[in-house]
Amino acid sequence: MFQVFCRLSGNSNFRLIQYRVLVESSSVCLVREAVHGLRESAASRTSRLQQEMSTMQDSGSAVKAEWKGYTEKAETHYLEDTAAVESGKKDMEEVL
Repeated sequence: MFQVFCRLSGNSNFRLIQYRVLVESSSVCLVREAVHGLRESAASRTSRLQQEMSTMQDSGSAVKAEWKGYTEKAETHYLEDTAAVESGKKDMEEVL
């Protein structure tokens, strides 16, 4: 549409205006491509971070379950050891 107007206005400025339109169109295309690339990159990073977060949550849950099992065993062993010591003390007192 812009080029048609220029042709009707005369040919002296036609090439200069046509060049400007071409440069502006190229610039717009480059900006669009850059924005598209940034969006794809951001989407890729977001996806990767979400996967890492999910992996960390899964690992955290597994560690928590393992730690709970460990503390329960440690508590049981402590209680058993304490009971054995008390029993040993009573046996020693009876002997003495």
